[in-house]
Amino acid sequence: VDFLLWLRREKKDARILLDFDNRVGANINPDDLQDSSIEKWSYDPDDCYQYNMKLKPNGYFDCYKIKEKKKIVYDIIFVGRDKGRAEKLFQLENTLNELGLKTYFRISPNRSYLKFKKKYYRPVITYTEYLELLAKSRAVLNLMPDGQTAITMRDYEAIFNGIKCITNNSAIKSFRLYHPSRFFIIGIDDINKINDFLEKEFKTISDEELDEYKLDKVIYKMVNTEKEFCDARN
Repeated sequence: VDFLLWLRREKKDARILLDFDNRVGANINPDDLQDSSIEKWSYDPDDCYQYNMKLKPNGYFDCYKIKEKKKIVYDIIFVGRDKGRAEKLFQLENTLNELGLKTYFRISPNRSYLKFKKKYYRPVITYTEYLELLAKSRAVLNLMPDGQTAITMRDYEAIFNGIKCITNNSAIKSFRLYHPSRFFIIGIDDINKINDFLEKEFKTISDEELDEYKLDKVIYKMVNTEKEFCDARN
């Protein structure tokens, strides 16, 4: 907040855009920024409503797309921080294993200094290493906090790389690029038919359909408009 206020003092006539690429809980509180001239943007509809921010879609770094698919090693992977969901992750992994699926779940602590707190914590890996795992997997798991309905980076990773996504976000059905061959919804789709979902051919997405979700296009639209320009769920 101090930096942004300093920036405004130094650049009195500049247009300043603050983009929240995580939910508010993981960032500064917008209410602490007592300067209405600084635009606040977010991909999360609920945060936009609560904190009067402008809504836009998330954006994916197109340059990070998987260059080459590898021989499949895992049916489903999860790589991420605990965020209070470890117990649910282990329960789900057990269910998937009982259904005969091979999983790779790598859970890291919320902060690096907590790495010794729980024996199952693993060190954070680089995004390049993560993409190597993704390239040899059939699907990625996106387990979101209860109540969150936004389209997140895991969803974009899946559609940009032609990888299936298993999610507990029922709002994914409203996503413009939703298709039952791409997304499996925990709690709605029959978990006993998840093998059928993984075997189903991934419906190809054209470059034109993906174009508006590329990060450079999202930034371009933010810079060239003062209004929210997309319902992130559509």
